[in-house]
Amino acid sequence: MVSSNVERICVIQLTNNIKGFFMTRYLIAVVLSLWMVVSAVPADAAVEWESGPKLNIGSTPRDIAVSSDGKLTFVLTVDGKVLIFSSDGSLENTIQVKNSVDSLDISPDGMKLYLGDREAKTLETINLSLVYEINTAGAPYKGAAEAPVVIAVFSDFQ
Repeated sequence: MVSSNVERICVIQLTNNIKGFFMTRYLIAVVLSLWMVVSAVPADAAVEWESGPKLNIGSTPRDIAVSSDGKLTFVLTVDGKVLIFSSDGSLENTIQVKNSVDSLDISPDGMKLYLGDREAKTLETINLSLVYEINTAGAPYKGAAEAPVVIAVFSDFQ
């Protein structure tokens, strides 16, 4: 009986020593990693910045989202509008939404806008399509000069 208790105590003590050994090695690795990161940054580093275009919203903003390419900024206002600004600060479009919408986000590909409504407990998805006007003045043409031009882009073919 005595030897089995001694064996258990020895096994527990050995287990605790092994845990302590690995924990100590882990802590040393963390401290060294932090020291290397901190020592790599110059002590006299400064943050340079400049002010971008000011967006004239005309209402109190509730939430904002920026497209992953930085070309569009979406601003949700308290009066139920999503204002879409270009990177130069000009208003490109406005989408009317419910006043209870309180958050928005944009998908990584920039083709979906997500609107959260805590009051209604809903998440609405708006599919976005980017439409570009192409100036064809002076370009050669066949047919009527004022005929509409439509370009269709298919990205889901195999």
